[in-house]
Amino acid sequence: RSRLGKIARVRQGRWQGGPPPYGYAIKDKRLVVTEDEAKWVKRIFTAYTKGTSTKDIKAELDRNGVVPRRGGNSWSLGSIQALLRNSHYGGSYTWTDKKSGESIAVQCPTIVSAETLKAAKQRKVQIRKRKGQINRTKRFYLLRDFLFCGHCGNPMGARWKERKTTQRG
Repeated sequence: RSRLGKIARVRQGRWQGGPPPYGYAIKDKRLVVTEDEAKWVKRIFTAYTKGTSTKDIKAELDRNGVVPRRGGNSWSLGSIQALLRNSHYGGSYTWTDKKSGESIAVQCPTIVSAETLKAAKQRKVQIRKRKGQINRTKRFYLLRDFLFCGHCGNPMGARWKERKTTQRG
């Protein structure tokens, strides 16, 4: 009965416990926008879609004295990346019942426009593609810029294994 009650509350749009995402507060068991935090969420997304790195966003937040939700004096890069992954800011999120596996789409107040959210996701995909192509070789290989996997398209690399020959005496 308690699980069915929880599912019914989720369908009504009520928050199911835990701290709310940055930019939201809980009022009458529902998510509501906190304006002072929401303006920073908008700035984070806008800066990210314009090409600002998460490291530079962190520096701006710390410079302006923006306090993260869990306290402390500075933001972590992981917190900013998690904020950029969060679907709540677009106006909905998915809650999944652990026992039955049933997923329910829940509506919540929108902070970031759908276009900005889409642009941020596209930028993340571009970064992932680019990072897969970073060639971190320390030694020169004649064909390193020309060898790519025929299946996945990732660059192929080589290893240099120095011989460890020791004389026993």
